[in-house]
Amino acid sequence: MLKTLLNDPKNDILSGLTPEERTRFNKSVNDAILGTDMSKHIPICGQFDAIVKKIQEKTFDKNS
Repeated sequence: MLKTLLNDPKNDILSGLTPEERTRFNKSVNDAILGTDMSKHIPICGQFDAIVKKIQEKTFDKNS
């Protein structure tokens, strides 16, 4: 369904852009998404490591 919506010309919000502008837009969106992921990468790894340590020490509480 999403592909159908995106392929409909009336839903093409980028229709007024040149090919170069579309490329720049796509790169900006990709960079923003990847930047968000990377900004959370280290804290998520830290939380994961803490959970693994608790599991190894047998102090992990799945309800906490």
